[in-house]
Amino acid sequence: MKQERMCILLILLCSAFLLFFRLNSLSFSVDEFYNVEIDINRPVDILHALIQGSDLHPPLTHFISHIWIRILGSGEWAARSIWAMIGILVIAMSYRWGKIMLGSSVGITGAILLTSLPTFLLYTRFVKYYSLTMAFALLTAILFMSWLRYPSTWRLVAYSGVLTLYLYTDYFGPATWIIWSNTVALSQMLHRPPQLSFHRWKWFIVGQAICGILWLPWIFVAFIQTDKVLSMQAADLGGGVVSFILNIAQALYAFAIGETIFPWHVAGIAGTIIVVIAGVHFLKSLYTRTLGDSALWTAGYVLLSLGLVSFLTSTLIQGVPFIAFANHVLFVLPFFILCLSIGLLKIQNAKFRYGLMAGLLLVHSVGLFHYFTCKDFQNPIYIVPTREIVTQMATEVSSNDLVLAAPDIGIAFYAERIANWETPILDPRESQQSQGWILGNTPQHIWLFIFGRDRTRTDEPLLLQEWIEHRCSLEIEQGFAEQNTLYRSLKTYLFKRPAYQHKLTLYRYHCQ
Repeated sequence: MKQERMCILLILLCSAFLLFFRLNSLSFSVDEFYNVEIDINRPVDILHALIQGSDLHPPLTHFISHIWIRILGSGEWAARSIWAMIGILVIAMSYRWGKIMLGSSVGITGAILLTSLPTFLLYTRFVKYYSLTMAFALLTAILFMSWLRYPSTWRLVAYSGVLTLYLYTDYFGPATWIIWSNTVALSQMLHRPPQLSFHRWKWFIVGQAICGILWLPWIFVAFIQTDKVLSMQAADLGGGVVSFILNIAQALYAFAIGETIFPWHVAGIAGTIIVVIAGVHFLKSLYTRTLGDSALWTAGYVLLSLGLVSFLTSTLIQGVPFIAFANHVLFVLPFFILCLSIGLLKIQNAKFRYGLMAGLLLVHSVGLFHYFTCKDFQNPIYIVPTREIVTQMATEVSSNDLVLAAPDIGIAFYAERIANWETPILDPRESQQSQGWILGNTPQHIWLFIFGRDRTRTDEPLLLQEWIEHRCSLEIEQGFAEQNTLYRSLKTYLFKRPAYQHKLTLYRYHCQ
């Protein structure tokens, strides 16, 4: 027991180091600085922003972030630190769930794999709901299992309270959990174990009904946000069977290997082989019934969540690109990792088992190295150095210049943080407005920023660029966050149009 405590303590210290190491190294991505812009406001203004669709999630994350920003500020380290701390709790609760449900060895192995996973590090440090969603998913599951095994009023009250908070954090996570927990509870009730009588099960339903009543004040905003989600522009490969399969495949790969290793990288190939071997052993153990109900429940929840959310995002909600599917089901990541851990531990040959574990940790280490060196991100939007670009530009730009950058690039966000910034910033997608300003003011330089886009691309920035090139001479062209060459070729083939080379490209023109 003492050795186990020391082991989990070392894992938590390691997770704290990774989660806080260079926490402010990356600039805010678009989702992050949009959230920061919301969270710096008063609570009533935050609610108004959510009603208007500035973000399409429940408010609890924003309120927590608001309080934290008021205390520490809105810089990258300050705004992210609260979610990094919650990430440490996620590791602890993953171990706890694994131990009480599947055994200490599974809990420890799962905590190690989760700590080393690049995907966990990437999204847990985000100024977004990801970290809190994983924490509530685990805490809700732990409290549910505690009530299921030892029914009592206080356990049911604690479970219902946490579930209510979960409902105010996310939509997909609580929805899938309510479906699965009721399936498990009903199954147990039908088997009629002594501790779960029909009377107890009725009180479980009452507890959930109270959660629903407490969530009612938000339901009208939820309908508004749902309408906005359903009206989103369809993503590339955003609908149909292909989308359904790609969603699940991308999530499984991201959860097992990471989003900073491409599948054709030697580490990606090796990691995939290891995970397939572990998966086969896990499924074989389920088939031969050598695993208990706890493992079956955990696996069932993973399959339900991936299948249901993938079905929704490939039919009704087609605005989620498959490359971003994994972060929409991040709440199920700890449960998946525990299933992977069971598969590895079920390998009988000890040398082979420990060799595969070491190999998977080595693969994760490659992904972590890529993360900290900004290499091989499947979504390069996360590594655009917007803060550094604006800081450098501030030393060169003048009030006689014009900056053209769409709001979601973040140039305007960081420019507002620089004292005495006087250069106007316009959106190049509003080409008529930009042309009118240029003709009326004749800027000395034009700094044109163009985001590489897939489904959201429009011709307006390119048409404006062509119009500018007839009047001004190009001085500088510089790309940032280059996309992997093979990945770019695959996207060009799949989408039937040229894929962008750099996520962000700067064109500076001299006009006088």
